[in-house]
Amino acid sequence: MPGRKWYAVSAIVLVGGLVVAGLVLFSRLQGLGDELQQVMVPGEVELSLDRSGTYTIFHEYESMVEGRYYSSPETITGLAVRMTSGASGAPVELRAPPARATYSFGGRSGVAIFSFEIDRPGSYRISAGYPDARAEPRIVLTIGRGFVSGLVKTILGTIGIAFGTLAISGTIAVVTFVKRRQARRQAAGTP
Repeated sequence: MPGRKWYAVSAIVLVGGLVVAGLVLFSRLQGLGDELQQVMVPGEVELSLDRSGTYTIFHEYESMVEGRYYSSPETITGLAVRMTSGASGAPVELRAPPARATYSFGGRSGVAIFSFEIDRPGSYRISAGYPDARAEPRIVLTIGRGFVSGLVKTILGTIGIAFGTLAISGTIAVVTFVKRRQARRQAAGTP
């Protein structure tokens, strides 16, 4: 007859797996936020984009920048955004994002407002302003490559770890219960 210690093993596997899932989620979310470059607008900022490919510009309507909290309405109107290559000055085409993408983690919330593609890494200039040249409201734009897909992979991976842990822990507990019951029935002489 399997000992009751296997129930403890099941509980340890469950708790350990959930702790690992939490640590993976926490560490990946912190790293994902670091991949986003924050820009305060209205204004003009030079960006260093280190990989070619498709990028997304988010309006980060809840944000922390240099120790200050910024909050703005989720929908902004009238803000004109332009992007140019730092090397040639050629305009970079800003398009509507292919899908509505939002995020909310660690006191930061954002919504995708543009996407763009670059052929080569380098320096790029983003400028944004209001048509009447007003300086307020100041808002935070964030620029990132693969951020939403990375966030989805992180969440799905964490869910996978949690459910995998639950399945393993549950299997250990069920097998222990069934084998203990069978052993008791055999000891009692019942088929």
